[in-house]
Amino acid sequence: MRVNRTGTHPSLSAETQAIHERRIFRRFAQRAELGVQLTTVRSRRPPEPDIRCRTVTGDYVAFELVEIVDEGLKRGMADQLEIHAALEQEWAKRPRHKTRSRYSHAMPAVTFSASARRASRLAAVPSIIDLLLAQDPEPVGAVEFARSGKLKPVSRLFVHQGGFSGPCFDVSNGGAFADPLWNQVKAKIRMPYVTVHQIELLAFYDLQSPRPGSIGLPPILEGIMSKFEQSAVRRVWVYDATRDEVLLRLNRPGSGG
Repeated sequence: MRVNRTGTHPSLSAETQAIHERRIFRRFAQRAELGVQLTTVRSRRPPEPDIRCRTVTGDYVAFELVEIVDEGLKRGMADQLEIHAALEQEWAKRPRHKTRSRYSHAMPAVTFSASARRASRLAAVPSIIDLLLAQDPEPVGAVEFARSGKLKPVSRLFVHQGGFSGPCFDVSNGGAFADPLWNQVKAKIRMPYVTVHQIELLAFYDLQSPRPGSIGLPPILEGIMSKFEQSAVRRVWVYDATRDEVLLRLNRPGSGG
């Protein structure tokens, strides 16, 4: 998959992407107490860094942004949305007298095997709906089934009953995701930027939370610093937007504060 400039949501338009970046940056600037005049935050185009802003002292600063997210997670979310839509479409095809009273307050949760391919997951959708319609009128809990044929990629099917406007399908692709923080930071600090302003890099988590131990490991930091010395970027920030927390500030050697 081609990664867009910031490594964030590849399906967003350039303007929507810019709005997303400005929203994240304003939250970060307030949390980090940077003294940024929030009304001066503007998106820029390459080869400039992503954002230019003015501080309360009158100085301009340029920020490059990169979202830290595993590529597998991005692909997985796109697949989840596609399968979710397929489940709703398949449900809508079935005769209303069979579906009207079933799952009206339920959330059927479908979990696929992490190794299952996208095509096999989509092919399982009609069989999943058949299986749900074969249950009791108001089923709850784990649904038993044989993992064979079209249902082979499905590892679990669970029905939650509650205050849902159902059926409200939930899809999970299973599997674990990596934390590519420092690989993405290294790639960004080596990029050539064109600006007359001081440059800082904001690496942020939004779609994905940081993995324990991924921040501040000495061997990793030493590797970053060796690349940092030749970079135009004077400071790297790591920000967790999911918890509104600044995790790390790393200054380039010799750059001051």
